Amino acid sequence: MSVNSAEELKKLLTSIGRTRKWLAEQTGYTEATVKQYLNGSKESVPFFKKAKEALLVELAALSPEGKPPLPWDMLFETEEQFRRVDRASRRVSAEGFIEFCRDTLLNRANEILRSEELGRYPTGKVRALKVAETPPGRGPK
Repeated sequence: MSVNSAEELKKLLTSIGRTRKWLAEQTGYTEATVKQYLNGSKESVPFFKKAKEALLVELAALSPEGKPPLPWDMLFETEEQFRRVDRASRRVSAEGFIEFCRDTLLNRANEILRSEELGRYPTGKVRALKVAETPPGRGPK
């Protein structure tokens, strides 16, 4: 794992669905101190070493038997899109990035379905999901 900056560390942390609070627990630092390291206002070689070790352990646990880190590049077309959503998730103090994305998508889906019920969307034929769009665990067996 090549993590050479606070920005790369934040991106990796987010990509595996972990929070600053989780990283603080794993490294033995306070959440406030972790925040300072991740936003670049403080630097610490021991912190980054502990953070890398914690993330390596977590990545090993997620793969290959567990779930792999999410492929954010399939969801976001640019780094700026990823950063905007990440900033928004922090602005509303979401539990984590994955939870924020899930909740936002579910809220939007509910809005669309409510609009459909009120006649704002045409009813009738709904296109079938492609196999790649099928939710995990719900595909053909």
